Amino acid sequence: LRVPITATSANASYQKRPYQISDILENISEKQKSLLDLIVDAGKLPPHEPSTVIDTTLDDPAILRQGEVRLKDKNEILSRSKENTQNLAKELFQKYEGYLGQRPIVFALEGEMGAGKTQFTKGLGKVLGIKEEIVSPTFNLILEYGELAHIDVWRLENPQELEILGFLKMIEDKNKVVAIEWAEKVAEAIRKYRGQAIIIWVKIKYGKNPNDRLISWGAL
Repeated sequence: LRVPITATSANASYQKRPYQISDILENISEKQKSLLDLIVDAGKLPPHEPSTVIDTTLDDPAILRQGEVRLKDKNEILSRSKENTQNLAKELFQKYEGYLGQRPIVFALEGEMGAGKTQFTKGLGKVLGIKEEIVSPTFNLILEYGELAHIDVWRLENPQELEILGFLKMIEDKNKVVAIEWAEKVAEAIRKYRGQAIIIWVKIKYGKNPNDRLISWGAL
């Protein structure tokens, strides 16, 4: 091509989206800085949306994108920090907690990389009294912490694979709480279980400021 190619990186959760080298260096630890061997500074990048990075050694290079998921009784708030996002998760869980024992509760999380889906799940972990550190299950696909199951479906090739992961078995447990990241990819599969589980769809979008998130939720 004879010209440089740039790809805007996705930010870490609740960190500034990097468009220049200083945006990265100001948001990493000294230990992380010591691991850098070389920095190529081409100046400030244009403010494009983050590029999607696909590991072609694991999956076919294809992205399945679900259309807009319409919600009933939609609610929306502005979160200004990861703590706000975690607190909203706790409040939403407490609103539906009474259903546990009768039906499982599924939080279907939709949002860009770094938007705060894992932070929301951490809030669920706190209200459930989970002491383990909750991390994104991108490579494991599923991580379980007692009654909380945390699923990342980014790498699934079709919605039916959700059942292969054992989702049906999970929601047969009426005391189970399930958080699904990138839920829009498997909306069709999740929708089938509306009669079996309480399903709360949560959309997390970037706001005007780096830490701001517009969070909306409702029933399918």
